[in-house]
Amino acid sequence: MSLNSKIRYIFIIVTFILVACSPSSDKNDDLEKGLEINFQLYEKAQDISLNSPVTRGPLLSNDLIYEMGVFASRSVGEFNPDEDILNYMYNQKVVRENAQSEWYYTPLKYWPLSGQVSFFAYAPYVDDGNTMLTFSPKSQAGKPTFNYDMSPSIADQIDLLVAEPVMNKTEGQINFKFKHYLSCVEFSARKADNFPEDVEMRVMEIEVNGLRTSGSLQYVNSGYGWELNPDKSTSFLLSVENGILASVDLKNENQLITLSDKFMPIPQSFTGKIQLIIRAEYRKGAEKKEVSFEQNMNNFLSSLEMGKRYTLSLILNVTEIRVEYSIKEWYNHKIDIPTFD
Repeated sequence: MSLNSKIRYIFIIVTFILVACSPSSDKNDDLEKGLEINFQLYEKAQDISLNSPVTRGPLLSNDLIYEMGVFASRSVGEFNPDEDILNYMYNQKVVRENAQSEWYYTPLKYWPLSGQVSFFAYAPYVDDGNTMLTFSPKSQAGKPTFNYDMSPSIADQIDLLVAEPVMNKTEGQINFKFKHYLSCVEFSARKADNFPEDVEMRVMEIEVNGLRTSGSLQYVNSGYGWELNPDKSTSFLLSVENGILASVDLKNENQLITLSDKFMPIPQSFTGKIQLIIRAEYRKGAEKKEVSFEQNMNNFLSSLEMGKRYTLSLILNVTEIRVEYSIKEWYNHKIDIPTFD
C-alpha cells in the first residue's frame, strides 16, 4: 500500500435496536418514557484488508474487540457545543463476552420522547480511575476531549481508537466509524551487504529519546486533532529483556524484530532532536562484546502521522548502522468480515 493511498477507516456499526417496553411509571422523568436502547454490534469495512487493534499487546483483529466507552448528550434541538453537556451517557462501558455474543451495558438507557441525542465513542474502554486516558468533565459543554499520557512502559500503552461523532439522532441505527489516533512504530533489522561472514550480531536494545508523550485529543472544525504538551517527553526502551524485541541473529534479509507489543507514540512533528540508540551484541567465535550505535530520527523523518505504521529498518555492520524506513496505513492482514441481516 502506497503512502498516498487513501485512509481506510475502521467501521464499527453499533445498532440501537428499539425494543418495545412499558411506559415509565415515573411521570417526572421524561428521559425514560421512550423505548429501551439495546446495543448490537457488527463490523463492516470499505476494504476487508484491515486490522483494528484496540488493546495493548498484539494488534487485535475486529472479532477481538470486546469493549468500548460511549458518551451521549441529550439536547432540546440540534447539539450546541457552547451549551450542551454530556448529560445522557458518560463513559458508559459497553461490552461483549466473545466475538459471537451480543453487546450489553447497565443501567439501560431509553430514547427520550423529545429532543435529540448525539453520541461519541472510543476504544478500548478505561474506567474513570485510569490516569493514562482521562476525559473532559461531564459538566463541560461540547464534544468530549480525550487526554492521553503515554506510559513509559510500551507493554502498558493502549491503541486509542475514537469514533466520528454521530449527531442529533432521535431513533434508528447509530453508525460509529472508528479510526486510529496514534502512530505505530516497529523495527526490522538485517546485516549490511558487506557484513563479515564469520560474525554474528543481534539487536538487544533500542532506546528512543525526545518524543512528546502527553496531549489532548480535541474536536476542532470537522474532526479530532491533537494538542500536545511541549514540556512532557520521556525515553522508551524496546529490549530483548523486557520482551519487546525478539532475540534473533541477524540475517542478510530484513526480519521484524519487534514482537506483538508495538510502540504507539502520539502523532507529532519533530521540534527537537529525536534520538535512536541501538545496542547490539557482536559474536565472533569465542569473542563476544556489545556495540552501540546512535542515529537521529530527524535525519530521515520530520513527523509521525496519525493512523500510520512506520517500519524502521536497521542495517547493521560491525562498526556502523544505516536506517531506512517505510510508511503504510495501519492495517496489516486480511480479516473475513461476516455479513449480518
